[in-house]
Amino acid sequence: MSENKKRLQLVVASCNTTNHFALNIIIFICLVFLLKYKYF
Repeated sequence: MSENKKRLQLVVASCNTTNHFALNIIIFICLVFLLKYKYF
């Protein structure tokens, strides 16, 4: 039981970090586009 719980927590944690990473990439790309259109 506790082993399954640990595994579940690990999966949830990895999903959260993946989502956070993807979100950071999207924000970064948006910022790059904004800067491009603002200054060029």
